Amino acid sequence: IELEAELDGFTRTELKGSSSSHVLELKLKSLILDTIHCIEVAQSLTANGVKSKDHWLWQKQLRFYLEKGMHMGLGGNPYGPAGTGKTESVKALGGQFGRQVLVFNCDEGIDVKSMGRIFIGLVKCG
Repeated sequence: IELEAELDGFTRTELKGSSSSHVLELKLKSLILDTIHCIEVAQSLTANGVKSKDHWLWQKQLRFYLEKGMHMGLGGNPYGPAGTGKTESVKALGGQFGRQVLVFNCDEGIDVKSMGRIFIGLVKCG
């Protein structure tokens, strides 16, 4: 219901003629398509009685998005408050692909030399 209300809001949006209206129109179209897809996926999962993260249909959706993101070369940079499961989520996603996951925390103390040492270590490890 929330997604349908969101879709309704997107489709009612009127873009006024401006120099950036073309870019806004493309973004709006993308949001509409993504929202329609989310509605279809949610309806499919609900209709098939998916109630567990271990259900095959949920795993199918998860793997589709993971493989799509990996194919596009998208990495991850989760951001949010401490203790919300960001690190464990990234490690679990890496495990789904059988990929090694390196996690390190960036703070004010990390400078160019520190990043260089991290990257050199990654290159040496393959």
